[in-house]
Amino acid sequence: MKVKCSFAIGMAALSALVASCMKDPDNHMLDVIYPKPYSVLFADQTRDSIIFTTFDGYSLHSYADWIDIVGEKSENINHDDYSVYTFTRWLEATPNTTGGTRSAVVGVNSYEYSSGARYYQLGYVNIYHPSPRCKDFVFSNIPDTVTFSMADSANVTLDSVCFVVEDDWVLSVSAEEGSVPSWIRLDNEAGAEGENKVYVSMELNKDMENDRKATLLMQTNGISHSIGVTQYKATKKQLEEMEKGAE
Repeated sequence: MKVKCSFAIGMAALSALVASCMKDPDNHMLDVIYPKPYSVLFADQTRDSIIFTTFDGYSLHSYADWIDIVGEKSENINHDDYSVYTFTRWLEATPNTTGGTRSAVVGVNSYEYSSGARYYQLGYVNIYHPSPRCKDFVFSNIPDTVTFSMADSANVTLDSVCFVVEDDWVLSVSAEEGSVPSWIRLDNEAGAEGENKVYVSMELNKDMENDRKATLLMQTNGISHSIGVTQYKATKKQLEEMEKGAE
């Protein structure tokens, strides 16, 4: 809804500008409609666009090697002595396997005007449970690098990993000291694009001295993420409840 509102406001302002220019066919203009002020992609999202309006011809340039200009859709409104053109140019990015956020600028030139748009591609895919923990930021609310971890009490035996991805994925329990921990299991270890939920089953931790840890490895489209899992040591009360429940 916010996107639609901002687009409507932008088009209203643009219409006023066009109306003011209609009186003089020698006027020129260039306005980038989308994105404003920038677009943010997850690491595995590879499609976006730039939309702009001009009275004249134009040239478009990508200033990063990971994002290309691949296609065009145009719409023109013809008047008696001039035309207004709205262009949508499709952009294609490569998956971000760097582990950190990267940015690119796509510039557009028309007549004597220059403008452009900035695109951020995050260093992680859309894992929303457990939620990402930001280590640092590119600026404002755009994170640079993130980590993923979940922590459960000794008597918790079920958690989950929830995510949305653009391609096939694999999730596995990593080997610790040469072997896969036997106390943790996944109900599904592979799947297709879209929204997914994988249940993580854990045995009760009856150890009162030590937390236990495991690492999950998520892989999709050449991108890898580690998700740390901690199951805390048992308190005396928790251990008593576990033993009582086992009777």
